Amino acid sequence: EWSRWADVTVRALPERMGRLTGLRPDVGVGVAEQPLTLMPYLLVGRRVPDRDGVVRDTLVTAGADIRIRPRPQVTGVVSLHPDFSQVERAVASANFNYNETARADPRPFFQEGAVHFGGSDERLPRYFYSNRIPDFDVGAKVFGRAGATQFGALATRSRGERSDAVATLRHPIGPTQSIGAMVVATERPDLRGVLAAVQATGREPSGFNLAFDAAASRVDPGDAGNYARAAAGWQRGPWSVGTEVDRYSRAFAAPNGLLPRDLPDTTALRHHLGYYRDRTDGALRVVQTDLSWDERRTGDGRVQRRTAYAGASVEWRDPQVRLGVAHSAGPYRPVRAGGGWSDSINDDRYTQLSVDFDTRSSRVGYGVTHAWGELGGGGYGYDNAYLWARPTATLTLTAIAERLKNFGIQHQTVVGARWDVTPQHAVSARLIDASYGRSARLLWSWRPRRSVEVVVLIDHEPGRPPQVSTKLLGTFP
Repeated sequence: EWSRWADVTVRALPERMGRLTGLRPDVGVGVAEQPLTLMPYLLVGRRVPDRDGVVRDTLVTAGADIRIRPRPQVTGVVSLHPDFSQVERAVASANFNYNETARADPRPFFQEGAVHFGGSDERLPRYFYSNRIPDFDVGAKVFGRAGATQFGALATRSRGERSDAVATLRHPIGPTQSIGAMVVATERPDLRGVLAAVQATGREPSGFNLAFDAAASRVDPGDAGNYARAAAGWQRGPWSVGTEVDRYSRAFAAPNGLLPRDLPDTTALRHHLGYYRDRTDGALRVVQTDLSWDERRTGDGRVQRRTAYAGASVEWRDPQVRLGVAHSAGPYRPVRAGGGWSDSINDDRYTQLSVDFDTRSSRVGYGVTHAWGELGGGGYGYDNAYLWARPTATLTLTAIAERLKNFGIQHQTVVGARWDVTPQHAVSARLIDASYGRSARLLWSWRPRRSVEVVVLIDHEPGRPPQVSTKLLGTFP
C-alpha cells in the first residue's frame, strides 16, 4: 500500500504538498552540513582509456571536487580533473526509433542538482542534454533557491579548447503559475552556438491549464532559428483534454540539446483525451485510457507525420496485475541521410500488448511486452521481458531481455546485481549479451573509514582488453 503524509492527488498538485518547518541539524553527532568539503581521488588503471579515448597500458590520474554550502539552500561544486571511467553507463533500449533516444547521465557532476537544470521536464532536454558534454577537465556549478526563485548555473572546460555553459531560472508567480528561462552556450574550434528559451505554465482551480515555450538559437557557422509552443487543456476528476501547437524553424538548432532531427522545419497540431481513475475499493485498482491525434507538416506544406494513438490499461487489486494494450497508426516522412525530407512516406502502424505482475510489491516485479506491425518501411516485431527482485534487504537483482525484428534481428540482454555484503563492503556486477557484442563489469567497494572509500573495477567491453582500475576517494571538511 502507498501512503502520503500530504495527499497531492493523482494530478501531483504541488500546492497540496506539505511543509516541514523548524528542523535543526543535531551538530552534536557530527551530521551538520559542512560549509566547505574537499573530496580528492587517486586512480591507477591498467588498459584504461584516458580523456582522449586512448587506451593506456598504465594510467595514473588524480583530481578533486570542492563542495561549498555558503547557505543551506545554495550549493556550489568545483570539479578539477574529474574521472568518470568507473561510472556505469546507461544502456539504451534496443527498440526501434527514428531519432536518438535519451539516456540517463550517471556522472555525479551532472546528477547533483539535476532538477535545477531541467529535471523531469521532457521538453528541456531539447535545449540541454548533459550527455552532449564530454568528460571535461574543469567544471563548476551552483544551484539552489533564493527565496522562492530556483536557479542553477554550470560551466565546463574540456580538452580541444571546448567550453560549455548553462544557466536556468524559475520563479513562481502564484501557487500554480511559474515562469522560467534557460540559456545554453557552447564554444568549440569548429562551432559556436547559443540557445535562449523562456517558459510559462499555469493552472486554474477550475482545472484549466496553459503552457507556453519559446526559444531562439544562433549557431556559427549557421543561421539563427526559433521555436515556439503553446498548449491549453482542462482536467477535472479523472478526465483530461488538451490541444498543443508548435513550430520549429528550419535553422533552429541545439548543439547541446537532444533535438530530434525530424523536428526542424515543421509545424504540428496535437489533441489528446485521457482518463485516469485510481479506485479505493473494488477488484480494479487503476483504470487508464489515452487517445491522441498528432499531425506534423513540413515547411512546404507536406505531411511529415499523422499519427492516431489509442491505449488503455487496467490494474487489478488482487492479484496485482496490470494489462495494457495500445495501437498507433499513420504515415511518416523520414529525414534523408544527407538531410532534407524524403519523397517517400512510410505507412507506420503497430499494436502493443503488455502485462506486468506484482505491480505493488517491494520484493519482486516482472512483466512482458509484445509489439508487431510496420515501422520504418518494413515489418516490425519487438519483444521485451524484465525482472527485478530484492530477495533480501541487501541484495538486488535486475534482468531485461529485448528482441527487435526490423530489417534483420537484434537482441540485447542485460543482467545486473548488487550485494551490500556489510555496511562497509559492497559488490555489484553487470553482464550484457547483445548483437553488438558482450561486456562484463565487476565492482567492489570498501569503506574502511567514514571519510575514505576504495573502489576496484574490472570492466570488459566489446573489442577491448579487460580494464582494471583502483580508485581511492576521500572526504575532508
